[in-house]
Amino acid sequence: MNFPCNDSDHFVTAFLASCPEEAVFELNIEALIQSGYSDDFTDLEEIQQEETQPHAISRESVEEIQSLSAIQPLNASLQRMCYASIITAMEAYLGDILKREIFTRPAVKQRFVVSYDFKKPKFTLSEIYTKLATLDAEIKDALDGLSLHKIDTAKNIFRSTLLTEFPAVSLPFLGGAVKRRHDIVHRNGRNTEGELLHIGHSDVAELAHEVLIFTRTIDAQIIDGLLQNIDAERD
Repeated sequence: MNFPCNDSDHFVTAFLASCPEEAVFELNIEALIQSGYSDDFTDLEEIQQEETQPHAISRESVEEIQSLSAIQPLNASLQRMCYASIITAMEAYLGDILKREIFTRPAVKQRFVVSYDFKKPKFTLSEIYTKLATLDAEIKDALDGLSLHKIDTAKNIFRSTLLTEFPAVSLPFLGGAVKRRHDIVHRNGRNTEGELLHIGHSDVAELAHEVLIFTRTIDAQIIDGLLQNIDAERD
């Protein structure tokens, strides 16, 4: 460009300095993506999409279940199966986002270790490095053992670990849905009195709607956390 400098970065710096403050710039990161650096841009992609990848997977599953339910709306067995599967999709989202945040953000991992009751015996200071070497495995075992469809359990862990609040308005409905799901899975669709649960296509649609409101509210708080992390890095 015939700019008087020995380094192309100097030209770029001078060019940017000459541009208006409100100018919009786009960076082509295709070469970085092709070189295997895609994970470094996950946060930016999720912020732009206003949805985390675990939520996108869960949302698509719920939408597919709704479509399946609509194929045979009068098939009672199918409706019960779809109803239970939506709760499973919700639980999968809670587990996936919790694990991801714990294992990718040191501050989140620290909050989980401090707040979770591992029910393990105390150890001496000389054993600390041995314990640190197995910490991730112990965290994984603890997370795998959680029943996150139990709303109260999940609510407390998300509050203490992710600093995320469950929407109070959703809890009574989802609590009842979880009980129904238990009867469907463990009692072949009957309650403790032996009465068959009457679950129709409209019940499946209602549950899907409520679950998506619930998970979107949580996911929005996760996205806010990503924004705060980026702002902190800039500072």
